Amino acid sequence: MAQPGLRRGVALPTLQEAVDGGTWLCGPSEMLVEHLKGVEEKYPGVERINLGAVMGMPREVFKDQLSKFAEEVMPAFSGKSRQ
Repeated sequence: MAQPGLRRGVALPTLQEAVDGGTWLCGPSEMLVEHLKGVEEKYPGVERINLGAVMGMPREVFKDQLSKFAEEVMPAFSGKSRQ
């Protein structure tokens, strides 16, 4: 019999916990560039990162965030070529 008071599965972190733990990045473009440059130094073979939307985020908001990322963050990594 189901027990609604008991949660099953994996406990997911809150957004704040994920940001504090470094698994989610939130902030101005300069901060994202700085963090990703650190990742690039620590893991020089990394070629891809994953961008995602929070569940329930409106499509237009996510598209706006992707556009800002493309315009303000990605240029800091242009000129990098695969070897």
